[in-house]
Amino acid sequence: MAGRSPIAHYEGRAKEPSGHTLVRPAVHDAATGKLIAEVPLPPGVTTSWQYVAAARDNRTFAVSTLTRPGGKVRYIVVRLDDHGRAAKTLLVPGDVDHAYKVALSADGSRLAFANFDRVSIVDVVTGQRRDWNSSSNMISGLAWSPDGRRLAFAASRHGLGVLDPARPETDLIAASTIVKPHDGMPHLSSVAYSADGRSLIYSQGHEIATIPAGGGGQSRTLVRLKLPGGGMLQRFALEGTGRYALATHGPWLIRVDLEKGTARTLRDPGDFGQPAW
Repeated sequence: MAGRSPIAHYEGRAKEPSGHTLVRPAVHDAATGKLIAEVPLPPGVTTSWQYVAAARDNRTFAVSTLTRPGGKVRYIVVRLDDHGRAAKTLLVPGDVDHAYKVALSADGSRLAFANFDRVSIVDVVTGQRRDWNSSSNMISGLAWSPDGRRLAFAASRHGLGVLDPARPETDLIAASTIVKPHDGMPHLSSVAYSADGRSLIYSQGHEIATIPAGGGGQSRTLVRLKLPGGGMLQRFALEGTGRYALATHGPWLIRVDLEKGTARTLRDPGDFGQPAW
């Protein structure tokens, strides 16, 4: 699933767009990138936006949308049928405060999101929300544990952490366990849980690595990537079995087999934003 951004149109040398082409979220074949279907939007929103999160069933997704280009951000939850087409679409109640990292729980019932000073969890049906204040200047990744009891995060000041939402503290770090401090991880980005919930899988620099989720263990590199066009790995999404990661890098999609330690690069056929599977 990809959440594309509305396409801006400019006249001459104008700095502000004269109009936009509205776009819908799109479902693509995970092996080839081929478009399967677009997702109709519910009343109240007019265009998709760039952020997407997936539940572990590989058919339930949270997608960011806009009330209008430049308007408020709203999230929808989409459940796909066996053919990759939208079977049910739900508009999540309330604002999402321009979140830039999102994660959907395994059962699709709760959406976690981060902005520059907090992490929040919201019930996708009722809109009930809880916030944790964060002193980190950037949270680069969020991931729910398979049982829905923990939320892992990657933070530029603190490293890899695991939030326990049942704890009473409202400060993110006070309510969390730091699994791996940020020291030695200057290019930490995405994080995910393994399928059994015992390990965290994370990216830094050119590699994807794993570490026990409970802390106290050593990290282990799963794969080192030679990225097309150079640069460092910025984001990946893990599919439900935990074997395959989908990395986005510039105009490329990179399908990574974490068991074999291999990668296959696909040229991005369109505006994918930050896709998830």
